[in-house]
Amino acid sequence: GITAGFILYRLSQHTPLVFRWNHAVLAGLLKIGVVYAVSLLVLQLNYQIHVVMLSHMSQTAQVGIYSLGMNLVIALWQLPNAIGIVLFARSANTEENMAFTQDVLRLARMAFIVVTAAALLLYAVSGWLVPLIFGDAYIPSVTVVRMLLPIVVFFTVFRVLHMDLAGRGKPALVLFCTAPALLLSIVIDWMLIPRYGALGAAAAVTCGLGLATLIMIGIYCRQAGVSVLELLRYRKSDFAFLSRLRRNTA
Repeated sequence: GITAGFILYRLSQHTPLVFRWNHAVLAGLLKIGVVYAVSLLVLQLNYQIHVVMLSHMSQTAQVGIYSLGMNLVIALWQLPNAIGIVLFARSANTEENMAFTQDVLRLARMAFIVVTAAALLLYAVSGWLVPLIFGDAYIPSVTVVRMLLPIVVFFTVFRVLHMDLAGRGKPALVLFCTAPALLLSIVIDWMLIPRYGALGAAAAVTCGLGLATLIMIGIYCRQAGVSVLELLRYRKSDFAFLSRLRRNTA
């Protein structure tokens, strides 16, 4: 409340504030807000449903092993999360769609490289890091971490493209990616968890998020009017763009 009041005060110093009830604007915001909330819920379920499945279909220890491994690897998404916040704001205000789309594709490629490097480092150190910090009881989590690292890297592309679509006012398209992925994950959980426990859940995450990313790439490229090859092909200008972005944010 204090923050909102301060923002209103600062705005009032630049322009007169007039409060009016606009049914059309309210209905539009409510519609987009509900769809966006549902899309985020389904996306979160793709991460969390496996804990629920494990708790009902396996031992409690397997829940802890999986949860620790998952929490470690999703820390690698801090970069795409930060990029996503910026993209959401800029996508909602940009009028140069194609130029901005090229920047989004560059950011996705650069984020993929950075997260890949971090994943390789985590793969190398997880064998001694996990028992050092959490104890020998969590050594099985090392296998979970290493199983999840490839899909965490691949899913980085999803997270960057997802925030651009949401910023463009198209959060419903995300459901076309995450809903099938959630259903696939539940089926694989049901098949593998009783026998493999946390490793079965990790396999389900890999398949589900992999499917979501593939669908997202197809949807985004169609919406943006670019080819899949355009998204995947690296250029020297990508690294020049990264240097320019760092200078602008310094």
